[in-house]
Amino acid sequence: MAKPKPQLLFLTDEKDIKEFLPLKAPDYPKILKERTEKTLRNLLDKGHRDNENAKCAASAAYWVKYYGWLYNPNAKAPYDTFPWIPFQFQEELIDYLQEGIEKAVDLSVPFREDVILPKCREMGGSWATCAVYSHDWQFNNGTFLVLSRKEEEVDQIGNMDTPFEKLRFLLKRQPDWMLPQGFEWKKHSMGMRLINPNGGHIGGDAMTPSAGAGGRVKSIMFDEMAKVRDGKDFKAWDSLSLTANHRVGISTPEGSKNKFAHLAKNEDNENATVINMNWWKDPRKMVDYSWRDGKLTSPWLRECERTMSKTTLASQVLISFDTSVEGGIYSSQYSDKHQAKNLQPVYGQPVLVGMDPGAHFFRLWTQILPCGCYLCLREDYDQIADIDVVGEKIIKTNNLHFPGFAIEYKGDPAGSHITGSLGKGKSEYMYLLAQWQIDVEYGFMYNIPKNEWQTRGFQACRSRMTKWCTEHQRPMLQVDIENCPILHRALSGEYSYKVGHDGKPTDAVDEFHPIEDAADAFKYPPLSMGMYIPEATNARPKVPRSRGGEWLPPSQMR
Repeated sequence: MAKPKPQLLFLTDEKDIKEFLPLKAPDYPKILKERTEKTLRNLLDKGHRDNENAKCAASAAYWVKYYGWLYNPNAKAPYDTFPWIPFQFQEELIDYLQEGIEKAVDLSVPFREDVILPKCREMGGSWATCAVYSHDWQFNNGTFLVLSRKEEEVDQIGNMDTPFEKLRFLLKRQPDWMLPQGFEWKKHSMGMRLINPNGGHIGGDAMTPSAGAGGRVKSIMFDEMAKVRDGKDFKAWDSLSLTANHRVGISTPEGSKNKFAHLAKNEDNENATVINMNWWKDPRKMVDYSWRDGKLTSPWLRECERTMSKTTLASQVLISFDTSVEGGIYSSQYSDKHQAKNLQPVYGQPVLVGMDPGAHFFRLWTQILPCGCYLCLREDYDQIADIDVVGEKIIKTNNLHFPGFAIEYKGDPAGSHITGSLGKGKSEYMYLLAQWQIDVEYGFMYNIPKNEWQTRGFQACRSRMTKWCTEHQRPMLQVDIENCPILHRALSGEYSYKVGHDGKPTDAVDEFHPIEDAADAFKYPPLSMGMYIPEATNARPKVPRSRGGEWLPPSQMR
């Protein structure tokens, strides 16, 4: 949807706010007087009531301004509930969302829009979206879907942080004559569901790939979208692409590896409308503002800087995706110099296939040249892996892309354990060897103390990123980013340490598929070639290698 004339809402650079300064708060005494007068006249004059009902139906912003309420958890009752008189940027957002939803359901003009709202805390982005949804449900019998990370974060009685309690709060404070005819709270309000007896409903769900399965809605709200981990946000966003022509993603930043960050930075080429809810658009936060070294500041911002950690400030105030989560494992070393396209294997050198087995089965075709250069040529990934399909695809890739090359397989020792998941009474590696002649080496891992498997893998792979290959005049690591897109994401920052409640990275890896699978497969080829600092160890494989489907004692391992 084309943006209207310059508005405070759409500013992206704080320097552009100069023409709007000083930011003015609404004229509270005037509007409160108008609200009181309207309330009294509505009680006495049916014609006035009908006129107000028509005005509210036409404009969600008008409805909020004169009939909306807000809740402040930091205030004591009864001052925790007060009339919602929206700031300029909030009113502009409400108008924009209402217009977009109306256009998206207009069958005469094909129109789809995704609105992404990266926000500073306490800017009212969730409240504004809930207001637009409840307004359309109330006056137009609209149907909507509200999602969050978990069901209890979608709707929990008494928890005003959940979207459904916001919806109920707004509706419970409406005059009875303005609610849908026949609406009864006990009958039409239930867990994660608000029903309009005249048609339409607002439903809720956790953000999973099966969220909102079936049916169509006017708009979908993805609340606190960046907090969803392990790829569910990517799957939910894609699976709901045809459920509505209008979607709204709202969140404070939580790093750069989630779907919300991708949309906000247009990394997935989906052309979403990004509206930053910057702190400097809020007149409360701009009291006594000033410019220091060309940067906008205020007492409110300086107090945030004084009391918050760097990562918390980035996430909750500054809308910074790159610094809102620390702990990238490879991202500080990995740069465009390591990225290639149409990378070709070197003839005469074997191809090493890094294998990370399991229900999520990842394969990475690589080469390590005599000069030490590590080439990552191609990847393949099965989310719900069938071992025969995996074997067939490996052989097909070998024949199609690496004909005439010697193929060696280097993998995670976990694939050598007998597992019931195959239903065949064998390990994945035993089965691949017996049925597909795919002989996976894993004994090299036992030359490393088990408690160092992960750190030695980091060391081996990072060393490839920080060294240059004189012979080939290129870095020691080259990744074909077109044929290895998941590995490219992992190295770019999505493979990271977990972050604790204090915003600091822990010693544990943030485990989620397929990023961790790609990173694991990435480490096995260099480890198999001894690209780490060896230490003496008496460790032996817990499960001996297999040959021809038969177990061999360690003494006969080759």
